[in-house]
Amino acid sequence: MAIEAGMTQSHCLRTFTYGTIMARWQVAQSDPELQDRLVGPLGISPITAQVLINRGIVDPDLADRFLHPTLHQLHDPFLLPDMEQAVTRLMTAIAQREAIVICGDYDTDGVCGAALLWRFFRMVGAQVGVDIPHRSDGYGLQVETVRRLHAGGAQLLVTIDNGSTARDALAEAARLGVPVLVTDHHEPGASLPPAVAVINPKRAESRYPFRGLCGTGVAFKLIMALRQRLRACGWFESCTEPNLRPLLDLVAVATVADVVPLIDENRLLVAVGMRQLAQSAWAGLRALMEVAQIDPTRLSTYTLGFQIGPRLNAAGRMAHAQTAAELLMTDDAATAVRLAQEVHTLNTERQATEQAIRTAVDVRLQQRGDVSVRSSIVMADPAWPSGVIGIVAGRIAEQYRLPTILIGIEGEWGRGSARSVGNFPLLEAIAACAQHLERYGGHRAAAGVTVRAEWVDAFAGRFEEEATMRLTAADREKQLSVDALVVPESLSLALAQELAQLGPFGLGNPEPLLLLQQQVVIRRRIVGRNHLQLHLQGNPQPLQAIAFSHGEHPAAAAECLDLVFTPTPNTWNGSVQLQLQVRDLRAAERREKIDTVR
Repeated sequence: MAIEAGMTQSHCLRTFTYGTIMARWQVAQSDPELQDRLVGPLGISPITAQVLINRGIVDPDLADRFLHPTLHQLHDPFLLPDMEQAVTRLMTAIAQREAIVICGDYDTDGVCGAALLWRFFRMVGAQVGVDIPHRSDGYGLQVETVRRLHAGGAQLLVTIDNGSTARDALAEAARLGVPVLVTDHHEPGASLPPAVAVINPKRAESRYPFRGLCGTGVAFKLIMALRQRLRACGWFESCTEPNLRPLLDLVAVATVADVVPLIDENRLLVAVGMRQLAQSAWAGLRALMEVAQIDPTRLSTYTLGFQIGPRLNAAGRMAHAQTAAELLMTDDAATAVRLAQEVHTLNTERQATEQAIRTAVDVRLQQRGDVSVRSSIVMADPAWPSGVIGIVAGRIAEQYRLPTILIGIEGEWGRGSARSVGNFPLLEAIAACAQHLERYGGHRAAAGVTVRAEWVDAFAGRFEEEATMRLTAADREKQLSVDALVVPESLSLALAQELAQLGPFGLGNPEPLLLLQQQVVIRRRIVGRNHLQLHLQGNPQPLQAIAFSHGEHPAAAAECLDLVFTPTPNTWNGSVQLQLQVRDLRAAERREKIDTVR
């Protein structure tokens, strides 16, 4: 059963807004009647109830499953399209000792999924290898790759995180007599490629209840189904049946790093996977956490998304993703330490490269002096490697609140990454400029383009015209969706711990945000790298708050503040205390009374 199956969208948020155009706070209005439906049966606070209501969870049974997820809530893997065909073909390959090759991708999702399938296939006695492409080869399975693997003796190819649109490569595989199983989560084309199976929850005819799995998540559903069939046919009478739980840390890392929605079974897979990561069975992940100075007892989605994921990604961005795959597949401690240090070093180089590009963009914008009147940012440079410009484009877009396209020039060609803001229809705007492009693809929020070097200026001008027509004032606003306006008396460590049960937090399931108004600052100081630490006049005792990177915020010196924050348990010197992690703050102003949640 789906964790959020049956959620209703009829309880739309009733909101009020205030704030500057660059940072609007949208606060959900309290609904005491719906709160009562959850508070009594579940024994939770009205604030937690309101957060659940804001996420469309108004049924007590659904709320209970949301607060207490278990692996029993995973969907039946055989509901995925072509799963039966894929499992049948794999059982034949395993029984006949055919040479299986897993064809991964060069990002974190691709290497985690490849390692997951490789480990499971070896556990059940399959003959298996892994092939990871270089970023310069292009995304997905290529014709030349199929020819190379066929020449090397591959008898069955299994893609991970790619293949749904690889028509030419799969046609070549069919011509050569190499069967292919596709496991993927990207949007399929109008027609499917010629494969034995295309397992993709986003296929139009899919009966699978959840479309949001990452590539590694789809691969995990494949091994769930395969283990079930192998068990039924008595395969494990002669070998040990694999335990899938140790593989869930790979699923968790991939799910968070690939920024898919942390709802439904993704949230469940990450929750269980993070617990598994704390005691990971894999030498590579243990070594990577040690090199990155990650405390396994204090893991969060931040750890996965901003510490582990980027290091695995750095291999594919700066060198070859095969290094990251080998790290996840090795069982030798010394090899794991060496490879972990290698990807850590590549990540440091990646960070320096990104910072150099970001500085160059900022300098050019300052020199042009027209960013305040523009509707887009399009820049190109031969010194910008294509592997890192997407990350920088996203940060520039967020900083200036403008759709941004950064292009790395390589000889006659420019390859660029585009990022959107708000609800700006990025792909539609790029499509309107198609006459200046060789290729393009993506979706509303992110896209890629290939353009001849001499066409870059014409493309930039045309894209600016489209952006001027399509970009709205709302797109340029930073907006924080606040769950409830509260009073100091309602805040406690117990509340923070209760709200933590709503995690793991990420896309689709954001951290709860609360609002306190007109709070008097007792003491303030700057700590660490420009972090604002506050002591507020709470009731009955002062409240401690931290606003990361807000030391120079315009309201940092105000004596009375409005704050948007998340209450969190903070461990310090062996004790756990309530701390408010501040997301935004304002110098306080008198406003009309608004209902609070206690």
